[in-house]
Amino acid sequence: MIAGILDQLAQRAPAAMMFRSILERILSDEALDEIFREHSQVQIESPILFSHLVNMLAPVISGASKSVNASHQAAEHDYSRQALYDKLKGVETTVSAALLKLTTQKLMAIRHSTGMKFPDVIKGFHTFVIDGKTYNATEHRILETQTDARAPLPGRAVALLDTRHQLFVDIQCDANAHRCERKIVEPLLERQLKPGALYLADRNFCDGTLIEYFQRHEAFFIIRQHRSCPSWREIPGEKQVAKGTDEQGQAVYEQRIEVQLVDGSWISVRRITVVLSDATRDGDSQLNLLTNLPARVGAGEISSAYRARWTIENCFGHLSRALNAEIRTLCYPGAAGLCFSLALLLFNMISLVRWLLLKHGQYSCGSPGLADTGDM
Repeated sequence: MIAGILDQLAQRAPAAMMFRSILERILSDEALDEIFREHSQVQIESPILFSHLVNMLAPVISGASKSVNASHQAAEHDYSRQALYDKLKGVETTVSAALLKLTTQKLMAIRHSTGMKFPDVIKGFHTFVIDGKTYNATEHRILETQTDARAPLPGRAVALLDTRHQLFVDIQCDANAHRCERKIVEPLLERQLKPGALYLADRNFCDGTLIEYFQRHEAFFIIRQHRSCPSWREIPGEKQVAKGTDEQGQAVYEQRIEVQLVDGSWISVRRITVVLSDATRDGDSQLNLLTNLPARVGAGEISSAYRARWTIENCFGHLSRALNAEIRTLCYPGAAGLCFSLALLLFNMISLVRWLLLKHGQYSCGSPGLADTGDM
């Protein structure tokens, strides 16, 4: 009888059944508490387990509960609201990053088992997009900012999106909302760079240190050139050459230049100049892209590939609309980082469920793409 009921539910509400099944498999209390034990460096395990924190935050992020306080009141527990907030305040960035990374590995295994993957941005190159996000200002005040009229920013994060599987695979959180993204991303690159893979990033990540990271790990990059960083120089005899147009009909040019690494040495890279059909929001009429991709990848193809970087911005937009990724009442960096990491994980789960339904013909929409995921 039970099997029959489950079959009926699966037919009537396949998305809900599939999401619940994945949720129970990925976010079991035992798995969550194991993540905390393995990756916490300072915060100790207390009667308020890490799994309890996730259970309190998930309903708020998904919109099922109005606030952390409401989620706390609705649950059965024997600890105070203040104890809950104190525990949230102390969550370390290493735990938040591990929550996203390790659980997404399980989601990736499900994707692999179905054979689902998306076309590479450039054929043959497993492509990742790097981008940063500053958490929104909070309503509450911590002691250090109570005399400041401005709402405090609880931190910043840099995330890594796998375009082949369209999942966020890692995050690096930082308590300092004003810290340079180029510095925040370094630990993420150390653990994530893969030889032969391609990484896309905007000009906030363009400097000699990061270019040296890519070179050392034998990875490829397309990065928008910053006006002043890194230092660069022309190579005698190397002139800018017209290379036709990209798939948007924009004129592209190429020139080989040298950029300076941190140790003072110089390396040769390709500089792709794209004359934009429409100026950027900053008023720029052209983009300069630096890359170490081989010559067989054309300048027009590189220009078109860079547009894939905007996919991650679309994802962040959907996080703001479909999920409560930044709970305004949580003013501490540890709590804010955990919320954002958990929101990325829930986004990944929604993305996976949607594509499983598409694969089995249970869900229909227009042209499939990650930018539509938040509409589910």
